[in-house]
Amino acid sequence: TFDSSTNTDIPCIFANNVLPDWLESSITKTINYYRVTPINGGLEYGQLSYSVSCRANNSPDAETIQEAVFDALNRQQSSTDGFFICTALPVIPPADSTDNYNAPVEVQIKTR
Repeated sequence: TFDSSTNTDIPCIFANNVLPDWLESSITKTINYYRVTPINGGLEYGQLSYSVSCRANNSPDAETIQEAVFDALNRQQSSTDGFFICTALPVIPPADSTDNYNAPVEVQIKTR
C-alpha cells in the first residue's frame, strides 16, 4: 500500500492507460504505461511501443519525472535480448480542473 503522507516525492506507477478510481486525491505524481502497438508475428525481430505518462500537478514536476524515466530506460538492455529507445514528447497541459500535466515518454522495445 502506498502511503502518500510519507512518500510524497515518489510517483505511483500503474500498468494501465487509466489511473484507478481508488487513487488518493493527495497523490499528485504518477506514472502509468501501456502498450500502444500490436504484436506483429510476421517480423524477424520484435518491436513494441509503450506510452509512459509522467503526470504531476505542475509542468516542471512532470518534466522531472519524464527526465527520470527517459534516463532510466533509454538505450538500456531489456531482459528479452533487446534494447529500449526512448522519445520524450512535449508536455500536455491539463484538459480541465480534474486533470494534471502529462509529460509522455514513448518507449520502443526492439528484440532479436
